Amino acid sequence: MKLKTFKDLVFEAHSDDGSTDGFFSKINFDNGWGISVIRFKCKHLDPFVISANFFRKHKNSKYDSLTNNEDEWEVGILKNGELCYKNPFHSDAVKGYLLEKDVTELMIKMQEYKD
Repeated sequence: MKLKTFKDLVFEAHSDDGSTDGFFSKINFDNGWGISVIRFKCKHLDPFVISANFFRKHKNSKYDSLTNNEDEWEVGILKNGELCYKNPFHSDAVKGYLLEKDVTELMIKMQEYKD
């Protein structure tokens, strides 16, 4: 079996309503694990709309995903298609600021993992 990498992801526009500008992809692996990969920015960066906690964390970034530039991605770790907060890959269900190579490394670990 050939392992999937970042290059195998098929990206779609992130926003259905035009409020954000970005891309996302989601892939599920044969062992039940999966990954959601995203990068986006809101077109209306309004501190009254965005929670105060979120705004403080990202005040120097033009992105609303956990990214700082066009080279970084945010991932969600999935189990059976749902975000999985308790997983063997990261301390949370979401991990940010990853380069393509980091996403590929995580995808390979997930595909090789045996429950």
